[in-house]
Amino acid sequence: MTDKLDQDPKDRSAWLASYLGISQFVLVLSWTVYAVFLPDLLASVGIDKRWSGWVLLADQVLFACFDIAAGFAADRGFRVFARLAPVVLATTVSAVSDFDGFAIKLRDRGRRSAPPVSRGRGVG
Repeated sequence: MTDKLDQDPKDRSAWLASYLGISQFVLVLSWTVYAVFLPDLLASVGIDKRWSGWVLLADQVLFACFDIAAGFAADRGFRVFARLAPVVLATTVSAVSDFDGFAIKLRDRGRRSAPPVSRGRGVG
């Protein structure tokens, strides 16, 4: 079975277009359901239904502000990750080489690195 990325570019772009279209449909549908039921939701908690427009406006303003803030935070996080990546890579390579060296020493001594596994039905 081939991966989606190994296919013909036309098939890949059609798959991506379908995925984005379905994602957009789900987002629009959920937003529409939210906007339709918001007045009744507000009324159920004692807020007049006429405030639903202002609540939707405040929701969009807050979304725009937090979207920008999340973008800045993602950029900062990427810079921190890019700065730490060489340290993480060096630590990983060091740990793997130490483990391999330890396993070779155990093998050379004639010891097993793990206890034997029982193949029987157990104790009893």
